Amino acid sequence: MTRKKGLRAYSDKELLDEFARRHAEKVYREGMTMSEMELAVEKLKGDSGDPAILAMLSRMKPEKPTGKACPKCGKRIPVKVRDRERTVRSLSGPVTFKRNYHYCEECKSGFYPVDRLLNLPEEGELTSEMEKRVLDFAINDVYGECAARWNLHYRQPISENLLRRVIARVGAQCEAADHGQLQEELKPSEAAAEVLVVEADGSLLPIRGPEPWKEAKVGVVYRHDPEANTPMKQSARYVAVVNGLGEFAPVLEEALHVEKINEVPLVVWVGDGAPCNWTLADQLAPDAVQILDWHHAVEHAVDCGKILLGEEAPLSRSGRNARRRSWPRARRRSSPS
Repeated sequence: MTRKKGLRAYSDKELLDEFARRHAEKVYREGMTMSEMELAVEKLKGDSGDPAILAMLSRMKPEKPTGKACPKCGKRIPVKVRDRERTVRSLSGPVTFKRNYHYCEECKSGFYPVDRLLNLPEEGELTSEMEKRVLDFAINDVYGECAARWNLHYRQPISENLLRRVIARVGAQCEAADHGQLQEELKPSEAAAEVLVVEADGSLLPIRGPEPWKEAKVGVVYRHDPEANTPMKQSARYVAVVNGLGEFAPVLEEALHVEKINEVPLVVWVGDGAPCNWTLADQLAPDAVQILDWHHAVEHAVDCGKILLGEEAPLSRSGRNARRRSWPRARRRSSPS
């Protein structure tokens, strides 16, 4: 009599093949379109993903109720609350698990060692992988459109309010973080560039709430290839604040520090002619070559021409036409890849 093999005796491939075959027999019907087949397989992946994550979590060693090192001061802190539940939304669906809570009286802050072990965000309802994807949607479109687009790509729907909460929380973390570390994390520093270009500008933005307008400052720092006479690809660093120079200057300074500005042979600072931009250049890059951008250079030249030659002089009319064409041309010349 032939003994049947136990499941453990089968290879992963054999089990997956059998699983796929059974699923195909269950859902296949004559005349299915390719889209219906794809969606059926995606549902299979989603249905099997949640149990798989729970199975992996169950294999973790039980958490011992012993003191753990505080992430801020390093002091060993005893357990304050045992087996506190947390539910997070993963790529495969919601997952619930238990972990111990510790509270440091000196730092006045609590922490969960298991959350840190699993690399979960301290707050919120999403795993790190879910949060990455939600952020990618949220920073590229309005929240309503993001939710609709998300629901096209993923089986687990999200709401506009979830997008708002994630952006607000992560945005607050970024504002409170060390901007030099952020720049280093986003784009690690390299050897100093031969030519470094800095551009800064500002504008007033309409804001909801009691303050109808606020100033926004934006800067870009990128490396220029002197041989090809073009910006180097993937070299740009961006900084921005919704406030004046007092808050913008240190943020831009951190980006320049990561780019090793003190070791760069040639720094070029491009601005629109506003006195505050040149003041900022003198403060952060006193040895930089200061260049008025093309659009504003043409604009000022036209103004001079009108004064010297008169409004209706041919050269004045030519200057006005050049000014109308200058902004797209300036963007093509100055924007890095």
